[in-house]
Amino acid sequence: MENEKYKRLLQIISEEDLIKIQNKRIIIFGLGGVGGNALEALVRSGFRRFTIVDNDVVDITNLNRQLIATTKTIGMPKVKAAKKRMLEIEPNCNINAVFEAVTPQNVANFNLEFYDYIVDAIDSFEDKMALIIYALKHNLPIISAMGAGNKIDPTKVIITKIEKTEGCPLAKKVRYRLRQEKLKGLMVVTSKELPLTNAGNKPGSSAFVPPAFGLAMASYILRNVISK
Repeated sequence: MENEKYKRLLQIISEEDLIKIQNKRIIIFGLGGVGGNALEALVRSGFRRFTIVDNDVVDITNLNRQLIATTKTIGMPKVKAAKKRMLEIEPNCNINAVFEAVTPQNVANFNLEFYDYIVDAIDSFEDKMALIIYALKHNLPIISAMGAGNKIDPTKVIITKIEKTEGCPLAKKVRYRLRQEKLKGLMVVTSKELPLTNAGNKPGSSAFVPPAFGLAMASYILRNVISK
């Protein structure tokens, strides 16, 4: 009866695949529109062992795109809101919630070698690069989100290597830094859509592209697990 909740999933993957999925360890950095959707898709797909890392709280401006954002969770740490929601979906999840930001100074403290997959859904560029560089230098499996802001077309979302990205200002900065570090091969979720004009000083965001990024990341991980 335990697998009854996965009955529809088990029509497209095997029970052996589900066992592999349930034993994988995943760490997710950033629980906004991208990371929160990646987490929930993974939980609903049978993954159970997580560390989630974020130092932000749910804000009213998150309501337009983030799964964990409701009128009841405003002001709550995102890791707390996410853990509560995931355990309501799958009570057997083991979720280590860390209310902290990854930085160049502390990235080594997260014991990243322990995890089967690293999900980078970080906004801060320097923190993102610290995580990416550490993972690539240690040959750790990471998938990284590029810029989802100022975009409204989820059909343009793709998964590719960072060297093949184009039209994304964030990806351009990441490519430059990785060339400086002589690192390559980073797998990313990006969009072929050119950013829309934004009159504000921060990127705008929709209910369409950040969730599509998160779903693509979760799908990438699941497909990697069942292909091995």
